[in-house]
Amino acid sequence: EITTRLVGSEMCIRDSFILGAFSINVINENGIKKILRNVNLLQHTIRNLCSEPSNISMANTIAFYSLISQTENVLIQKINDKELPLLTKDDFKNILRLQFSEEIDQQVKRQNSMSANNASKPVNRRYNEALKKIEALNI
Repeated sequence: EITTRLVGSEMCIRDSFILGAFSINVINENGIKKILRNVNLLQHTIRNLCSEPSNISMANTIAFYSLISQTENVLIQKINDKELPLLTKDDFKNILRLQFSEEIDQQVKRQNSMSANNASKPVNRRYNEALKKIEALNI
């Protein structure tokens, strides 16, 4: 019974980390590393408490946050290769948004004398092109 509860807890925690990413406005490499460290720590803790540790896997959550530090092309390739079947199109769009979040934020801050739209046009163009590719995919 405890194993069943732990497996259920692991699924709940896994989903919470992915759903929680929708509330992140800006994330950098250090933030990604901290989240991944926390996910790994929770995974190991749950495995230590479980009689069947091999049943505990937060691989999707780890893949989700690891993809944020990759490029949009890597993300689209992983989607095309169907490497992350448990993630939704909205999850992929959120990964893309987070990939660009720090860059857009930095551009807006640097160009505070200009409007935010002018400051981030090159980044917005790349983001919009990648977003269109994700939208066009049959997921």
